[in-house]
Amino acid sequence: MIVGKVRGDIFESPHQHLAFAVNAEGYNDEGFAGLVSGRFWPELAETGGNQLGETLSKQCGSRTFHALVCHELRGSHFQRTPQLVEECLNKLDVPENETIGVVLMGSGFAGMMLRADVGAILDGIERSRKRVVIYAL
Repeated sequence: MIVGKVRGDIFESPHQHLAFAVNAEGYNDEGFAGLVSGRFWPELAETGGNQLGETLSKQCGSRTFHALVCHELRGSHFQRTPQLVEECLNKLDVPENETIGVVLMGSGFAGMMLRADVGAILDGIERSRKRVVIYAL
């Protein structure tokens, strides 16, 4: 469920859990995933490929980053993202009373190029059982 929306830098947020989209092909050196891989999680830049619906998590200091494999560069692109983001968020080992900061998926360069339906993605996030604050620039 979405409990708030913020225009700002998620790295400046108070949230201990930060979630964001990555692609199934494993090329995560651009966009927000690229920022995370460059600053905190170098192995994320090229994972060699992952299954749609999979989640990858890494603790970095007091924060845990959660990479949600919820779109493809080839194939279905962002068509399944609304369903996949709901499933991925529900899988995360985050206590029910904690809020997850989530970078809005589909609103970046890849999402625009691949015609992501941001409204449908927001609906998928809203359907999840996790408390979420959406971050967008």
